[in-house]
Amino acid sequence: MIRKDFFTFQIGYSYDLFFVLTFICGLPFSIKVSNIVLGIYVPYILYRIFQNKKAYVFNLQNFKRVASLPMLFLMFALSLFYSADRETGLSNIVDLLPLLIVPVLFCFIELRTQDKKLIFWSFTVVNFLIVYINFIRAIARSLHVISNKLVFDASVLGGYGFFESIVQGGNFFFYHEFSSALHPTYWSFFLVFCLAFLSEEMGDCNLKKKYLIFGTFLIGILACSSRIVLISVPLLIAAYFVMTGKNNYTIIAVAAITILCVLFALINPRFDSFFSLPNTLRLDAIRFQTWQSAIEVFKKNPFFGAGIGDARTLLNDQYLQKGFLESYTYTYNEHNQYFQIANSIGLIGLSIFLMSIGNGFVVALRGKNFLQFTFIFLTTLVCMVENFLDRRAGIIFFSVFYCLLFLHSVDQELKSKSRHHEDIN
Repeated sequence: MIRKDFFTFQIGYSYDLFFVLTFICGLPFSIKVSNIVLGIYVPYILYRIFQNKKAYVFNLQNFKRVASLPMLFLMFALSLFYSADRETGLSNIVDLLPLLIVPVLFCFIELRTQDKKLIFWSFTVVNFLIVYINFIRAIARSLHVISNKLVFDASVLGGYGFFESIVQGGNFFFYHEFSSALHPTYWSFFLVFCLAFLSEEMGDCNLKKKYLIFGTFLIGILACSSRIVLISVPLLIAAYFVMTGKNNYTIIAVAAITILCVLFALINPRFDSFFSLPNTLRLDAIRFQTWQSAIEVFKKNPFFGAGIGDARTLLNDQYLQKGFLESYTYTYNEHNQYFQIANSIGLIGLSIFLMSIGNGFVVALRGKNFLQFTFIFLTTLVCMVENFLDRRAGIIFFSVFYCLLFLHSVDQELKSKSRHHEDIN
């Protein structure tokens, strides 16, 4: 009887790990893969619980640690009741479901330390392969047969130089054309996250392998041309040195990568407008317009927000009132996650989100966990210029790795305290 129960547990656990791996590793390929896996996995767990109530045990302690995400979802759901446009609001609520489902799932599934490492490694390997897949795809799209001759032209529209085409119609090796499955900012976030993981895991690895792997990820980040992520790289490198106290060779490598990022920014036309703006914040004029309009929406509904269904409509009305015709025509979002949350669910909802970010920083710094610090730091920066939780890819990535990293860090901290206590005794 004991062997049968143990065998059943192992099979069920293997399915759980398989679903989690597929769910996360499908994310860089296409959000549809992760959606399908989640749609299958949730009914599967419910079925197993219905068949055997002891198949899963809900870990209330873990839920308390990541409760800020379900609380944030609950605030969005409640705002639906004071939204006039409930159809739009309901659609947005469905997109935000991972904020509720993922933390709950991880409170039912007890992943071991080696399983979490496997998840991080699998996600890293998948992103590594996608860099090469995207480059092969870019080369294939750049080769054209003209007058029986094979011609290389990477510009999407044709007739432009290699770098000039980046902002003149597009280049197959940069930005949206290179990262076609995901928004370039999101995917470059994934790549930097993978680099942070590798920096902790490849300490004793062969130097040539390090150059190959780190170089691949860095080239992918540069090709994505996300300004906010490229700006974050030197800052994260400095944080890595402070948190880990590496030797002089690391400092040289750090300096080389930083110089490479700066040089790339200088020759990349996408950065021209960035550097030519006034010396205040040096951000796109469109973002100033959206932020100015978002502030007006916030002033009218500061505490509870306008509701998840009406926030975008009110923002668009502000565009029209202020004469921001391009923003109005294309119904641009706030380009700032903090404004989006504040306009939808007010200061209360924003406080919950900031609390989750703050808790992540505290745990990361207390445990000197550079991977978790990278995740929280990048989330904080990206949320300043993008509605990170407006897209399903951002929602799933944030929900999954916030829970994994937070729960793993807390577990490690508790184990460390337990060992320290045993040593004293």
